Amino acid sequence: MGIGTLAAGVDASSRPTSGTGAYTGNISGFVFTGTNSAKITGGAVALNADFAANTIAGAITAITVSSTQFNNVRLNDITLSAGTISGNSFTGTAAAAAAVAGTTFINIAGATGVFGGKFYGPSAVEAAGSIFMTGGIANATIMASFGGKK
Repeated sequence: MGIGTLAAGVDASSRPTSGTGAYTGNISGFVFTGTNSAKITGGAVALNADFAANTIAGAITAITVSSTQFNNVRLNDITLSAGTISGNSFTGTAAAAAAVAGTTFINIAGATGVFGGKFYGPSAVEAAGSIFMTGGIANATIMASFGGKK
């Protein structure tokens, strides 16, 4: 049995080659540790694309997770950095931020990995992608999809 995440849409017919774009949206997916597994039920995605420089970066904050043992508890924020844009696609590095005392239930601090995706819709009005991260304090695996609109 396998498990994964997917982000899809109608590819952008064209994307800007100058200016910037700020995308906001949501995330869903899964987190696995040696002792816990949970569904990522939400979180605030913020991506900032610089189309002239072909770069993209952002963050995913206020991530909530649920399982049979707990409901709507917090996961560490995730930083998206070193992203490059090529055509309608983008890739970069994902890293878990430090835990926030008293709010983080599953501590994935130190987990790292990659994010990637594409721009969708007329003039790249939407962006969607996925994240894969491993390691950190909880020796976690994080798989998630995200999407956002300008």
